[in-house]
Amino acid sequence: MSRTRDLGKIISGNFDVPAASLDSVTRSNISDLGTGALSHRNLIINGAMNVAQRGTSFSGTSGGAESHFAVDRWRYGHKTGTVTITQNGVSDLVGFQNSVKVQVTGTGSAAQGNQDLFETKIEGQDLVSAGWGLSNAKDLTLSFYYKSNSTDNRVAWFYNPQRGRDFAVIFAASAVNTWERITINIPADQAFDDSNGAGLYIRFVLSSGSQFTTGLASTWGAIGNDRYAGVANFHSSTSNYVEFTGVQLEVGDTATPFEHRSYGEELTKCQRYYSRLNSDGSVYAEFGLIAAYDSTQGIAYIQYPITMRASPTATQVGSFIASGNANLPVTSFTFQNATKNGIRDHITVASGFAAKQVFRLRNNNDNDAYIQFDAEL
Repeated sequence: MSRTRDLGKIISGNFDVPAASLDSVTRSNISDLGTGALSHRNLIINGAMNVAQRGTSFSGTSGGAESHFAVDRWRYGHKTGTVTITQNGVSDLVGFQNSVKVQVTGTGSAAQGNQDLFETKIEGQDLVSAGWGLSNAKDLTLSFYYKSNSTDNRVAWFYNPQRGRDFAVIFAASAVNTWERITINIPADQAFDDSNGAGLYIRFVLSSGSQFTTGLASTWGAIGNDRYAGVANFHSSTSNYVEFTGVQLEVGDTATPFEHRSYGEELTKCQRYYSRLNSDGSVYAEFGLIAAYDSTQGIAYIQYPITMRASPTATQVGSFIASGNANLPVTSFTFQNATKNGIRDHITVASGFAAKQVFRLRNNNDNDAYIQFDAEL
């Protein structure tokens, strides 16, 4: 028996299938997946909604645009009514563990210039494989699982900020309270800039004020107010909810099965944009070492888990101490000289330091304390 025939039998998993059948599978079916690799074809980060470094539930009054990160890489922005946003456990969709669920808790109508949205942004350099702006440019295909209590119209809106152009499609559930996979073709258009800035917004619009409903951006064109015509008012009832999961964006005009990635790989991708040093529920958890240089001041250098998209903004939340020959309450943090890899943390205490002493930076009996680094688009 030939080596080729043996290989065909092994790969197919069917010892009655000849190698010729294997040729058919590899040459036709794989070509249907597009020009990308079989893995890493999904350009969306955290499309399965599994990573939630900031928390798993947010609620309260409305805020500004892009006001709440529901899960990593996905923001919910609203100015109408009130909502609860949760990383919701999924038990009725095979292959998925989590979704983002937005539940209306207070009704209202969007004012003229307001909109209620759920969105992610993709770096321009991650879209170069589509070849937009070139003679051989390829379409993109967006697919996602959607569930709602209503069949009201929503809008999927796409925006190329570097060219000031947008495109929109109306979508709706065909049945209530049931997961449905929706697929949208995004025609090729003008080039994305090859940079680490935002190349494409993907926005699910749930409701909008009259300023943006003068028309629908049904073909690529210069952005204007004709964006979301036909979208319903999501905040019309406290019964209203939407859920999203399994969001995939891929090069080509065909939606392939959702690409599942390990939690560790997805977390690493998310940490390029946001990372958080947590106490992990432990009192007096350690965050790093402080080198004192006089009686009140010291320096800690913090390295991020991975290289970030850009030099981040750092924020300290909670109570901290410098722990050494005594526990000294930290009175102030000043973050300096941020790079994509790490940051210098200038730490001040009332007294108790001495030059060349080393202290440990710890939370002060505050198991919710953390330091975060934000380089979001």
